[in-house]
Amino acid sequence: MSEKSQIIRYKKGKKQFEVLTKPGSVSKYREGKIRNLDDVLITNVIFKNHNSMDKANTKDIQQAFGTTDNNVVIEKILKEGQLHLTTEEVRQKTEQKRKEVINYIHKYYTDPKTKKTHPVLRIENALSQAKVRIDYRMVVEEEIGAIIKKLIGIISLKKSEVTGTLMIPHSHLGKASGVIRKYADIQREKYTSQGCKMEISLVPGNYENLIKALQSSTQGNYTFDVDGEQISVTSEENKKGGKGRGRGRGNRKQKRKKRK
Repeated sequence: MSEKSQIIRYKKGKKQFEVLTKPGSVSKYREGKIRNLDDVLITNVIFKNHNSMDKANTKDIQQAFGTTDNNVVIEKILKEGQLHLTTEEVRQKTEQKRKEVINYIHKYYTDPKTKKTHPVLRIENALSQAKVRIDYRMVVEEEIGAIIKKLIGIISLKKSEVTGTLMIPHSHLGKASGVIRKYADIQREKYTSQGCKMEISLVPGNYENLIKALQSSTQGNYTFDVDGEQISVTSEENKKGGKGRGRGRGNRKQKRKKRK
């Protein structure tokens, strides 16, 4: 069904005002993509009720808006009124919200068996299999609990965080500090003769980004002790070369932390 017009409704007390607009134009107007009212309005008439073609009277407009300037009133209605979305706008907003949900799960949840994040495609397929309906009007945090419950039995999910101790040499601390604060929370800091030892925590989805950023900002000179797994990278190892070394995670050496 084609939608030839879109109503935006503004209420002030018991009074109601409606403006008839071109489909999809109000959202663009609010985003600043459209500035000319002629590109938004089908008519510059302000209605009390568009369905009955009942126009708003001057007295009601003055009381509600403090002015009878037609453009001023219409601009306020367009910016603050209740927008009835078109079918296409609802589809687009729902799709955008679905992507936000997928990214949220990928960032904050892990597979409890592998302790790794699920690939985005796996999460997307799980949502489809569970026939999860996304409400574009809600923020992710408001509905994520209900969504996770629907995914039980399809994929295993556990909300978690990565914690560990990060050691950065003094020579690289300047560049690395901003990177660390971007992707992680620093719980404690201790300065030694070798550098700065930090106890940090971060969501699983930021782990890869942190490692890549550290690799770049420290030229590979750092040690990250994560829950008993020690990840050590040195520039000497970089110089040894080898396929894949010096990029992303390709140059990290993992070993079990020795316990006393």
